[in-house]
Amino acid sequence: MSRSYNDELQYLDKISKNCWRIKKGFVPNMQVEGVFYVNDPLEKLMFEELRNACRGGGFGGFLPAMKQIGNVAALPGIVHRSIGLPDVHSGYGFAIGNMAAFDMDNPDAVVSPEFVVHKQIIEHHRNPADNRGRAMSRSKSRRNLDFQDVLDSLADQGIAIRVASPKLVMEESKTLRYWHQIQDTAVRGLNFNLFFSQAPESYKNVTDVVNTCHDAGISKKAIKLRPIAVIKG
Repeated sequence: MSRSYNDELQYLDKISKNCWRIKKGFVPNMQVEGVFYVNDPLEKLMFEELRNACRGGGFGGFLPAMKQIGNVAALPGIVHRSIGLPDVHSGYGFAIGNMAAFDMDNPDAVVSPEFVVHKQIIEHHRNPADNRGRAMSRSKSRRNLDFQDVLDSLADQGIAIRVASPKLVMEESKTLRYWHQIQDTAVRGLNFNLFFSQAPESYKNVTDVVNTCHDAGISKKAIKLRPIAVIKG
């Protein structure tokens, strides 16, 4: 039987401004504790994800990232802690942005293909600023975002969509419903499922992710760049 949200909170401790600890017992058979790094806005997203999972009684959809961090902490051979970086969000098995190291002298230890692991040393080939973590799932993005609102928001920031192959017009029936509305615009032929899933509102604020990495000592800020173009495909 799943626990209530308040019961789940008993296993979580804030140990610094940017770091929370997940105590053993949060999920069964944890070998080590878990930690995750957040600032105030990212913390709100993490706990909202956990609260929503508790409302559903633990059924349906992905496990919240906190639970997945706990599940990784229960894997054989894990050392030190299961760690969630500031871009962490619910994924398949490991949370996206979840790091762990395993003792390769332990014959039962797990090797995950997402990591290069040796004993207590881990090299993780991801840039938290490049993959800032989803704030909404792809399906939730499609349900909650309005096409024109997203375009207007981008335009207010001086951002315009200038691409999309015409052959994509026939790719999905959902695209066709918008075709006559946008045929004279620069987004002609846009794949709308892709559009909604990649909208800025679907992701965590990259500044929050970078600042949390900096404040927690995970990485140091050097220079801020603003892209002038993004090419997908």
